Amino acid sequence: MSLYVLSLVWTCRALRATDWPREFDRAAFERYLDARPAALIKRTAAVAAEALPLQARAGQLWAAGALRRDDARFARDAAAALERLGPTFIKIGQLLSVREDVVGPVWAAELARLQATVSVGSPDAVDAIWAADFVHLKRVNATAAACASVAQVHRGTWQGRDGEVTEVACKVLRPGVRDAVAVDLCVLLRAGEALETWAPRVLGQSNVDWRLLLGGLASALWSELDFEGEGERQEKFRRNMHAVEHVTVPRVLGATRDVLVSEWVDGRALNELSDRSWQLKKSVDCIRNAYCQALYVDGYFHADCHGGNLLWTAKDELCVLDCGLMVEIGREDSLALLSLSLALAARDWARVVSAAASLGFLPETLDAATRSEAERVAKSIIGPYLDSGGGAKAINAYQASTLFGDVAQASTGLPTSLPPSMVLLGRAVLQLEGLALRADPDFKIVDDILPVAARLAQQRSDTSSLLRELLYGVAGDGNSIDGSKLRSLLKTAQQTSTSATSSLDAVLEDEATRALACDEAVDALDSLGRDLVWRAIGERGPPFLRAKAEALVPRLSEDESAVVSRLPEALAALDDDAATPEDADAAPLARIAKVPAARDGAAAVFQAAIVDNDAASQESLAQVADGLTERLRGRLTDAGLPAFLAPRLPLPRGWRKD
Repeated sequence: MSLYVLSLVWTCRALRATDWPREFDRAAFERYLDARPAALIKRTAAVAAEALPLQARAGQLWAAGALRRDDARFARDAAAALERLGPTFIKIGQLLSVREDVVGPVWAAELARLQATVSVGSPDAVDAIWAADFVHLKRVNATAAACASVAQVHRGTWQGRDGEVTEVACKVLRPGVRDAVAVDLCVLLRAGEALETWAPRVLGQSNVDWRLLLGGLASALWSELDFEGEGERQEKFRRNMHAVEHVTVPRVLGATRDVLVSEWVDGRALNELSDRSWQLKKSVDCIRNAYCQALYVDGYFHADCHGGNLLWTAKDELCVLDCGLMVEIGREDSLALLSLSLALAARDWARVVSAAASLGFLPETLDAATRSEAERVAKSIIGPYLDSGGGAKAINAYQASTLFGDVAQASTGLPTSLPPSMVLLGRAVLQLEGLALRADPDFKIVDDILPVAARLAQQRSDTSSLLRELLYGVAGDGNSIDGSKLRSLLKTAQQTSTSATSSLDAVLEDEATRALACDEAVDALDSLGRDLVWRAIGERGPPFLRAKAEALVPRLSEDESAVVSRLPEALAALDDDAATPEDADAAPLARIAKVPAARDGAAAVFQAAIVDNDAASQESLAQVADGLTERLRGRLTDAGLPAFLAPRLPLPRGWRKD
């Protein structure tokens, strides 16, 4: 029997008399450990007994130049060590197993067996299921259908009050797991104390509260052992996912602290699907939509979506299993994540830093020098990752010396922090990106979610428009569109679209960006028209004519004049090769007509609507026409004139939604 098993048995016997609390209580756990100091010593010795031989072996291989990612024997031994160390360390192996691009295919394959086949199921688990006393549970298979790190699943039969028989999955906590995890959590808490002492000496200005961080992670892991709470979380997540097409969550039929009964779902785990298969690619699309909904709308996300917890069903749907580790974030954090995603897509590093501060990675108040340094570090570290895609390809895009230098600078030169919820989100993103890279080696996670994020940004009721906030502010007045940012967003959208062949297509195919573009077109055409009228009238016209014109065609405000004057430059910025229109004294409309992006774009929209019968282009022209009509009707009413003087522009049938 290994040293780990002996130490764990001894420690669990010492703690078994304690009724572990349902909610994680740091003070209670620390009291248990203080009363039993030998437990910490024995557990630390057990971990060292497994880790030190592997560390020594790795050092010898490295010294001999033989340390390779394709060493199957070494990988197998490491996976076995993680399994022997128990649930907490198995979770680490599960996380690494989905990152084949980082650990290599051999290590990924060895670690992957930790996902669903940790060990043979315990026969005592069936007794625990029956002990839960579910009156509608009629049958339970003696053999486990799956065994994971903290639980095993048995297939059974459930008969409802109406007599309907349903196949169910009975998830039961494995015997001794709660005691084992409790011991590991005590060790983690003590590790937090050590990190509090030593981390500031290594990480300089880092504001990481290691006790808070590890306490948050420990609380999340402890919640996975409460199946009654998991049932409540699963039902909440199932309701939320009704908003996402082709994504399902099994219905919960009954739950206790140790047993969870839910609908049985037939399907293939994503870690069993072949790389680049159409099912895996479709699954990635479903995962992206589900996580955008969870993060940007619901503020409630699944933090353990490895391939073993995701099934592709016979109905060509994605089924999400195991809602033990769910994380709830506030609306402010949800909004900050959405803002961060859009800022990353636009490569707007100033807003990236602002969003990071809102999420707690940096202090809310940063002096100018620290903020500038944070923007530089973000650009140098994240920029190549965004441009190259995830995994090893992103790492190869860096100069190694620059990468490690910037990582060190981010840790020691900036007052960084690690909010527990964001650490769990990072864990989930690593898992999901690993799956996506199997489906598409060129996958870029930030660019992939842009169309969905843009649509949700337009739909959120608690902000006028994150897209407007992101795209405006060339002169710091919040009224001028930033052409370079718009170009970045359009290029990203075009690259990730399956049908867009141009930036214009990328704008028109998504409802959110199309609505924003139409609103801007109405504002621009209205302002340009009024500017043209007043250039023609000037100050030489009769006073009565100027007074009437003032009511129907108001003069441009100072802000509107600034926007109109900069509009040609903003449009020119959409084209990398376009020069800024000259003749600054000419009318803005005349200058815009010389901008290829504006001239060719307008021609393309009209051609698509009239010649190609493109619905998106037709709807866009209808929105612009109706917007200008409504604006003119309002001014007629304000001037005491009948609104029918501005009739709705007749358009071909089908161009308008109504």
